[in-house]
Parts: sequence; C-alpha cells; structure tokens
Amino acid sequence: MKKIILILILITLVFILAESPGKVTAGELDINNFMRGKDTTDFLYNMFKKGIDFYAAGNEPSWSVNLAVNQFLRFNTLSGTEINLGSVKGEKAMDANIIRYASKSESGFFSMTISGQKCVDNMSGEEFDYKVIIEINNPGEADYRKYEGCGRYVPDYRLNRTWILKKLGDSVVSESDYMKSLPELSFDIEAGRFSGSGGCNRITGKVISAYNIIKFENPASTMMFCPGMEKEKSFLDALSRTTQYQIVRNELYLTNPDNILMVFQDTVSELKERNVLSEDSLREYRLHDIWVLDSLYGVKAGTENFGKTLPQIEVNIAELKITGTGGCNRIFGNFKISGSMIKIGPMSSTRMYCEGVNESEFLTGLQEADSWKIENNRLYLLKEGIPVVILKKVD
Repeated sequence: MKKIILILILITLVFILAESPGKVTAGELDINNFMRGKDTTDFLYNMFKKGIDFYAAGNEPSWSVNLAVNQFLRFNTLSGTEINLGSVKGEKAMDANIIRYASKSESGFFSMTISGQKCVDNMSGEEFDYKVIIEINNPGEADYRKYEGCGRYVPDYRLNRTWILKKLGDSVVSESDYMKSLPELSFDIEAGRFSGSGGCNRITGKVISAYNIIKFENPASTMMFCPGMEKEKSFLDALSRTTQYQIVRNELYLTNPDNILMVFQDTVSELKERNVLSEDSLREYRLHDIWVLDSLYGVKAGTENFGKTLPQIEVNIAELKITGTGGCNRIFGNFKISGSMIKIGPMSSTRMYCEGVNESEFLTGLQEADSWKIENNRLYLLKEGIPVVILKKVD
C-alpha cells in the first residue's frame, strides 16, 4: 500500500514539474489565455489603457510580445526568456503590408516582422489579420531562435465618439453649406464599423484601423437628393482618400501622405490624449453606447414578454440622458454617475398599451440600480451588488 501511495505521489510531481512554465508575467498569461479563445473586450480595453498598440503570441513554445509604437517592445516566453527594448523604429516594405522592427539586445540581434495576412492560432483556431515572426540572432548561428504566431492591433477607443466636421481641405465648413446638418462620423472601432452623415444622406460602412492608419471601405448611403450635393460628394471623396488619422485633444485629423483632408471636432466630450485620460473617464465612455435587454431580475429576456421588440436603451454619457424603448413605448430620462455608482431616473414613457408586456418591470429595474459594470460586452445594472438588469451591446 505504501509503495502504491509513493508511486502516485511521484507521478503527481512529474505532472506538476512538466507543466510548470517557469517565470511568467501577468501580461503573458493574459495574452496566451486570449489567444486560446477567451473574451476579447476587457482584454483589448486593458491593453489600450496600458498604451499597447500591437500584441502577438504563439505556441510551441509559448511566447508573447507587446508593442507600444515609439515607446517599447517587450518579448517573453513561458520558459523565462525576457527581452525588453526601448523605442524601436519600424521599417515598412515598399510594395507589401509588412513592417519589421529590429534592434540589438543583451541576447543578441532581435527582429519582429509583422505581415498583413490571415493567421490562425494553432491552439484556439481563432483567426487574426497579421502573421508575426520573431527572430533572435541571425539564421545559421548556433543560438538562432525563431518564433511564429499571430497578432492584432489594439483598437483605439479614443475614436469611439461622434465627430463633427470642422474643416474640409483648407476650408472651414458652415452649417449653411449643408441641407440638414454638418457631416459627422461615429465609430465602433472594435467592431470595425462607422456611421454618420454626409450633410444630407446617412452613411455607414466598414473601417479598418491599425495604430495611426485608417481606411474607410465600401461606404453605403441613403439616396436622398439635397441642394448643394457637391459638398457631400467632396466629403465622401475625402473619406475615400483617407489613409491616416491623428487625434489631438478633441480634434480628429484625417489625412493621406499628401494632405490634411478633413478636421473633425468632438464638441461634447473634452477627452484628452490617451496617456492622460483618467480611469473613470475611460470606463464611463464605454457606457456611451446602445444596449439591448439580456435578462431582467435573473430571468432571460424573450420577445414574447415585450410586445414589439426587446427593450433597448441608448446611453449618452455626455448629456447624461437615456433614450430607447421598453418593448412597446418610447422611454427617456436622465441619470447621474460617479465611478461605479449610478442613479437612473426618473424615467418617462409614451402611453401606448401593449398586452403582456413587462415594460413597467424593466423601468423599475433601471431605476432601482445603484451601481454598474461592463464585462464581456454586457452592461450590468446592480442593486446592492446583485444584477437587476443585464443588457448586451448592440452589434
């Protein structure tokens, strides 16, 4: 019996030793967990807050890299290799979507090549837009090491606002130049979507961004005719020629290598540059979105309980207003917020009657909440720490 117990202990120790990864940083574990299919929203947002512009990871052996452009490049492996470089200048290929960072380090020559091509993580099966090759020392040398994996640019959450056109080319624009209103753009940068107005027609489409690079793809618009359509055409033409962007305080510059094409301003939010944003400002701006009911008092929401559609709210963090629908009637009201604390209401609604609708219960839940948090693309409204209303982000 003692021999059997001893054998079991030895087997257990072998497994523990075999699985011990050596020196691992918290950042490495986050990245490697993410590459294995974990939730992306909080991970990406936390990377953004840390100033990370690009990250990558790979397997066999496990490794990770964080890049903050013009600041640092950090490479780690689960076996304990750590390479921390300062600012490393990237060299772009002339005829391909490839950029290479190279530098001398204590471990020798280090290079990272980022190629714009589809890459599938061989453990999670997740698809990425960039293939990454890390090389330490030169091929043919005895200590040459090569690591391959996949990477992704971190969304620039500063873009997620409504931007009003200020200048088109060298000309300051005026509302009188457009039939309805000044052209504007709104972004959901994590989803890769934009929407807005050209001054007459509504527009929507796909946006691709990577650090300070941006491209608007296949914008679709309504087909309404307005006097002075040449102004809208000039706006859309400038949008199609945009290749880069820069945010300076509350202004967005859309440019290409030749010109500053457009300047927008955020007239509501006075958000500053990323490195001086407060934690509360960033958290609160995530609340500024459209949310649809997921569950109410612990019960999964279904359209059968809400007449026309599931309740949906739009939270305007700049004006501290909530609008939307309770499933039947339009609803609207104000709210106050301080950190994780929130007070919603009073809420008002139109007076249409819909049979079998739990609209009043939804409004009660909103107004009972005393705190909030966002996790996994869901907004939790809590009362004394217990969720009363859970809403999910609208795609």
